[in-house]
Amino acid sequence: MLAMGLTLELKEFLGVFKQRLFAILFGCLAQYTIMPAFGAIVSKALGLQASLSVGDVDRSRRRAIIHSDDCLHTLAAVLFTPLLTKILAGAYIPVDAAKLSISTLQVVVAPIL
Repeated sequence: MLAMGLTLELKEFLGVFKQRLFAILFGCLAQYTIMPAFGAIVSKALGLQASLSVGDVDRSRRRAIIHSDDCLHTLAAVLFTPLLTKILAGAYIPVDAAKLSISTLQVVVAPIL
């Protein structure tokens, strides 16, 4: 995410939205719902202990984000990373979504300002 934040410009954001809006929105929704939910389902099905379940959910969420390569997913990470971590991993360990969101903003958005 840091590398994306360092190299993006506003014209790139607008160009992507104009070219493939529906495909990008669908892909963004799918990667932030299917992969993390699948990680949570597998963890519960296997009866993993809390630390392993959190790791599995986090790995599933990160895999989805890492494989994205456009600006919408980079911006969505600022909102969805803390939210999904709170919802999915928060069942196992305490998660401060506000602090996680601020940290994500610093890494993803601050470099392009």
